[in-house]
Amino acid sequence: MRSSKDKSQFGKGEIRGIAASEGANNATVIADLVPTLLFSVPGGPAAAIFLGALFSFGYYPGPQMITQNPDLMFLIVWSVALASIVGAALCFAITPALARLTRIPFGIIAAPLILIMVIGAYQSTSTMGDIFMLFALGTLGWMMKHAGWPRAPALVGFVLAKPMEQYFWLANQIHGWSWLLRPGVIIIASFVIIPLLFSGWRWFKARRNGHSNAAAEALDLPDVPDSKSVSLILAVLVSGAFAYAIYEMMGFNPSSRLMPSLALLPGLPLTLFLLYRAIRDYVPGAETDFREPVILLMLVAYAIALWAIGFTIPTLALLVWMLFIRARMRLVTGTIYGAIVFGIIWMLFDILRGDAPVGVLTGLS
Repeated sequence: MRSSKDKSQFGKGEIRGIAASEGANNATVIADLVPTLLFSVPGGPAAAIFLGALFSFGYYPGPQMITQNPDLMFLIVWSVALASIVGAALCFAITPALARLTRIPFGIIAAPLILIMVIGAYQSTSTMGDIFMLFALGTLGWMMKHAGWPRAPALVGFVLAKPMEQYFWLANQIHGWSWLLRPGVIIIASFVIIPLLFSGWRWFKARRNGHSNAAAEALDLPDVPDSKSVSLILAVLVSGAFAYAIYEMMGFNPSSRLMPSLALLPGLPLTLFLLYRAIRDYVPGAETDFREPVILLMLVAYAIALWAIGFTIPTLALLVWMLFIRARMRLVTGTIYGAIVFGIIWMLFDILRGDAPVGVLTGLS
């Protein structure tokens, strides 16, 4: 793009611009694996999910994994390389068919996906708590999206929380605070601190010159929230959660406060700052689009119905709402498709050797 003589068509569907951005996006997949496998630090959201999968199977990426499990390392590297080649060939072959997927209504795709996610959350422990957690995290992700909060750091923190707390506590118990002065720690910390200082200097310089847009770009601020109400609600909830967590932390013994203090003490002022911004920018009555909140409330109602009366009736009601009301499918087509989806879901329960959720009210009877 930089070497192109005619840049007038970029941003208007120019195929070279699309190819350049997508090529750069795909190239980051391999780069994300380097810190993920060598330092157990995910380089992006996809790498964080991959790291969580490795943790669930008992593998902990890092220097020891390279020496103790070299076969797994080579398997991952070669799998990614071959997947890139095979994936490119498949994309050339089936791109027209893939493009048609964008014309499928949301409800037709969402109905089976939601049910598969419910099964995936439920089958590990067979408790309703996992299903409630699924919808709670989904609600949180939806709120973060509309509030302009980045979700990737939350995912990375969720994956790294346990090993980070474990190794931070061990390092502090063995070396005290002197481990912060070790050369390796200083070098790694400089990779974080120097860019932050540089961004802060650019922000200060831009603000001093009166360029607010440049200041926002210098700090790489999150997207402007498209829902002021959601931004305010989320800021209130997160600020309250941080304050309550600090209150609970005060009852821990000193050694157990190390990691919570590292996260909560800087986190509370930052969330209070976001709360101040949300209150400042809030405009009552400025939002009139209630389509997504309605979908969210229906999914929450579905989770509550699963807990109350079991799997069958709420799932059938969800399919009817998704297929006939949201997707507006014809009666015959929607009935056949819904029956196939419902049958596959029950088949998955049988394959996973698990039982469908039984409602509290149904169990009492």
